[in-house]
Amino acid sequence: MPYPDSRGLRLLIRRWRLFVALLAAAVLLGTPTAAAVEPSSPTADASAQAPSAQPNRVATLNVYNPGGRKPDAAADVLAKYRPQVVGLQEVCQTDVWKIRDKLTERTGIEYHAKFEYFNHWWHWSHAWRCGEGRLYGIALLSASPLTEFDSHTYDEGGTERRGYVSAKTLVDGVEVRVFNTHLAQAGQSSERRSQVSELVGEASRHDRAIVLGDFNAEPHYGELAGMWTGFTEADPECGPVYSAACTVTANASPRRKKFDYVWINSAFQPGPGVTAVDTWSDHDLVFSDVNNVL
Repeated sequence: MPYPDSRGLRLLIRRWRLFVALLAAAVLLGTPTAAAVEPSSPTADASAQAPSAQPNRVATLNVYNPGGRKPDAAADVLAKYRPQVVGLQEVCQTDVWKIRDKLTERTGIEYHAKFEYFNHWWHWSHAWRCGEGRLYGIALLSASPLTEFDSHTYDEGGTERRGYVSAKTLVDGVEVRVFNTHLAQAGQSSERRSQVSELVGEASRHDRAIVLGDFNAEPHYGELAGMWTGFTEADPECGPVYSAACTVTANASPRRKKFDYVWINSAFQPGPGVTAVDTWSDHDLVFSDVNNVL
């Protein structure tokens, strides 16, 4: 085979170099850059995938201790709707810790809890169901820490002592004082009026306040008049004048009634209304998604 002359050799080399350059360019264009293939940091992945509560969802649930202790059922329904804050009534102290732990286990969200009791077992027959300690009362659970916890026993309790608890926590990303209460039973409207006066007297002191609980009274009952002076119920159909459109929440005689409330002051606006979820209890789980406007 004859060898190319010097000019032909140079031409062959130039063509080879051009071929190599074109090949290299094609490879570079077809390969993602280092930035494109760099995996996201573990911290970013953890943040994006971390479970969270609905940050503006507040709820109330009377767990109906006389009907039997059901901390698993309470944790199940709360895990389904993941409220940021929930007030519990008629609950044993040991069940509060069980509900908190099971709720955390089932959602991956670290819930915090505070409990207070106002009656020893010899003051209220239902407390004997609570087992060790027989402490029976109300509680707050929150997906954010509960700070500056406070409790108050009403001056007039009715057939048994009643009171409220409150704490600072986060709702819709802002710090708010949340109250939880359980007012006197049916047939004790004068005691409930007195209790509302004490409750509103404290709750109205705070720029951002939410009041949860079982009030054992319908919105148009006279004893709740004090609540309407500084608070709005999250259900826009409920007001100081009777409305059949107001969402009922509890089994009562002779019909179901609105006993369970999410009260908000002017720092918040309610969402489209309240959701009432049927449960094993004689009360629904009631919640609303509220929005901070202050």
